[in-house]
Amino acid sequence: MEDIIQKYKKERKIKNISLVIFSLFLAIWLNFMFSNNYSGSFILGNVNSKITWNESADLYITKIKDNIVNIKSSKSINNVKSISFSIAYNSKNIEIKNKEILLKSWEKIDLINNDWYNTLILNFKNPINISENEDIFQIVFDKKDFSKLESINLINSNITDKDNNNYLLSTSWIEI
Repeated sequence: MEDIIQKYKKERKIKNISLVIFSLFLAIWLNFMFSNNYSGSFILGNVNSKITWNESADLYITKIKDNIVNIKSSKSINNVKSISFSIAYNSKNIEIKNKEILLKSWEKIDLINNDWYNTLILNFKNPINISENEDIFQIVFDKKDFSKLESINLINSNITDKDNNNYLLSTSWIEI
């Protein structure tokens, strides 16, 4: 009489091996198909590629000097009653020396300062208009180890308009 358990284990092993072989074949086929046509050029990526969408974000960071970056608006924003954003960075290698608000007539600033995370909230007595590519905020920093590439990330950005509508803004980051 045939051992049912041995037969089941043998069939299960054959199914598992065939599934692995089929998956490997499918992965190689998809890779070959996408890498050799026009649409594949949009799917493939490179770790060392240069990000070029930085200035298309609503708020973006731009390098002014080796140790100074500015936060700018890529679009005109009208009737701004309040603006807020957060900055995240590696505090083991970057030390923020000075932060300066470049917009005029700000009324109140609420600042959450941690070693690696800062939140800034600016309120305006009268709504203001922020023009395209206008500087909003400047950060002066010291970098301890220049051999390491670090990022300063702009996150959690939003505005409140004169009608108290809250709008989320897209943000970006910069490598220094």
